[in-house]
Amino acid sequence: MCKPICRRRISAPCTPRKKILKRLISRQRVTISRLRKKLRKPVTTNHRRQSSTASAVPPGTLGKFLASQARLSRRKKLGRRYTVSDKRFALSLFYASPKAYRLCSKMFYLPSVSMLRVWMRRISVGVGFTSNVFDMLCRKAETMCAMSRICCLVLDEISLKSGFKYCRQNDRIIGYEDFGEGCDCDKPANHALVLMARGLFDRWKQPLAYFFVSNTSPATKLHRIVTECTRKLRSAGFTVACIICDQGATNRQMFDMFGVTVDVPYVDVDGDIVHFMYDPPHLVKCLRNNFMKYDLLFNGHRVKWQYLLDFYARDSKQKLKLAPKLTEKHFNLPPFASMRVRLATQIFSHSLAAGIFTHVSLGAMVLDAEYTAEFIEMVDGLFDCFNAGNLNNAKELRRALKPSSPHWEHLKKCKSVFQSMEVIGCKSKVPCISGFVLSITCLQHLFHSLVDKFDISFLLTNRLNQDCLENHFATIRGRGGFRDSPTPDAFAATFRQVLVQHLLSPPKGANCADDMTDFLLKLQDVERHQTTQKVDAAIPTSVALPHSSLPLAMSADCDLPELEENSLNYVAGYACKTILKEHECQFCTDMLLVQCKDKNELPTFFQFKLYGHCSASSLFTPSQFSVTLLQKCQTVFTDTFEQFRHKPGILARLFAASIAEVPKMPEVAECRLSDCTVETVEKVIGLFLRILLYHNVKLLNRPLISQTGKKNRKAQKVMHN
Repeated sequence: MCKPICRRRISAPCTPRKKILKRLISRQRVTISRLRKKLRKPVTTNHRRQSSTASAVPPGTLGKFLASQARLSRRKKLGRRYTVSDKRFALSLFYASPKAYRLCSKMFYLPSVSMLRVWMRRISVGVGFTSNVFDMLCRKAETMCAMSRICCLVLDEISLKSGFKYCRQNDRIIGYEDFGEGCDCDKPANHALVLMARGLFDRWKQPLAYFFVSNTSPATKLHRIVTECTRKLRSAGFTVACIICDQGATNRQMFDMFGVTVDVPYVDVDGDIVHFMYDPPHLVKCLRNNFMKYDLLFNGHRVKWQYLLDFYARDSKQKLKLAPKLTEKHFNLPPFASMRVRLATQIFSHSLAAGIFTHVSLGAMVLDAEYTAEFIEMVDGLFDCFNAGNLNNAKELRRALKPSSPHWEHLKKCKSVFQSMEVIGCKSKVPCISGFVLSITCLQHLFHSLVDKFDISFLLTNRLNQDCLENHFATIRGRGGFRDSPTPDAFAATFRQVLVQHLLSPPKGANCADDMTDFLLKLQDVERHQTTQKVDAAIPTSVALPHSSLPLAMSADCDLPELEENSLNYVAGYACKTILKEHECQFCTDMLLVQCKDKNELPTFFQFKLYGHCSASSLFTPSQFSVTLLQKCQTVFTDTFEQFRHKPGILARLFAASIAEVPKMPEVAECRLSDCTVETVEKVIGLFLRILLYHNVKLLNRPLISQTGKKNRKAQKVMHN
């Protein structure tokens, strides 16, 4: 009797479309199951309880934070999703203090530190003008009115501490002078030039670009950068009304290259009138510094610093002082105090002038001291004209600039005084005097130009200075503690982070008051823009490489010292071990590593490195082929590193130079390997070159640390120096 045939059900092959449909069905089943569980839960809250709870939530940022914490508490750790405001708050807190962030993350539901770093890597801002920043500005300009798009361009330099670091993402060594057009200079950078746009009729500011500079920026580079930035802002939809900078030597040369003069402080840039002026706080500081050294001829009368010293000597002895803000620091400036704007403006103040007038009228000072008081009163009013911040102020000259305001008469008076002023005892011209004349002329022409073009009714002149950029520098220095001079790499990372911060404000002890502006671009506006460079060079598959079974010996002409040979063996073993961890191929393993059964077969350093309880096979010993190959790469690295160290794509250049020397090795036999083996050799060479690159960058930093000669200011305070 024959057995019945067992008919099995043969299922048809699952097509890609069926797989997608099955995945959708399984997801819908999960959704249906979750909704059924929600329907089974009893409703315990009523409308009264909800309304009372909602009214108890505080408004503003605190309320949003508490609502976010309540929402995240109902989610599992891997199911938490953070909003843009959550990310912004977390980045701001981590930026202010990483230690405080780690403490708060134990009490609140905050993103991990690694996730914060992932978010920050999405923001690509490198040296020079970055296209994604101006693309975002172009989109922002579409939502802004014409008045809000009027801005001034501010530029200044921040001091850096020279240092080098290899950036694997961009494949270059950061720390050399770089103006964004290809780094061809091998000078270490010790300054960073930063450009920022600030709205004249709207409260916004935006950092645009930075450049690494050695000592100071050349005037030709400044001329090119300012012209290019002005054109980029105009193409993005913004109107650059004014260029503002300090009165450095190269900045004055840049003004001359543009054709800016004291009488004509504006130029035509591609059909648009752009005005040029100096930063008023810098001019006041320079005037104070020169006033301390020389006497001035003011309206035919001699004004002296000695009168201020006499006044302070008498006033400081009184229990109730006429000028209580004056201290010894105002007259005997300690280190770095000459850069403080507050100390200069308190010298040229209405209170000090009134105190001198009082002493003169009561006979406590000579009659000629009243001319010094008049000069101080005039400079105080001039600074008020450049520092108007609102429409109503107790001081009339501190109010906004209008067509019929009293500012014009005072500006005209100051301009004529500075044009006729003489510095007694100084052989050369004092730049700040001509700088005041240029800035006054620029302010007059700028206001009338804006009235004719945009029909404005007033102008807040406190937006025509570098306070926004100085506060930006103060925030960068305050990253996780106070760093007076960050390294170029630290500055680049912090500049990128500050670009998206909105909860931070400059420190209380900053050189400038809060400029009351916000960054124009926000975190959600920044697009991801990767700038990683790919290695163009690769080992061709036709390169003849030796077979692992062939007896490979070192060349007869190899003169590698024995000590260096031991260190090369150790690094080669590490590189081969690291690559073979993720590549399970016995042929590649036999080619790159050897198994030593006896301890005496190991290199000398390996014998002493080996622990007593371990066998000789526990160490990864490189084969003779690996040592020969990497020795050739080390020779190429030594010969070409000085040539490539300041250029972009340094690892790619070193890799290409090393690969070009592989076919020339006399140990290479006439055999062709598979793509698998060739790729493994590429990875070993790349890792070995990267190890050498990191080590040599560390060696570059050592002489810079010993040559700085500057002690830490915090350490000096602790040591009472």
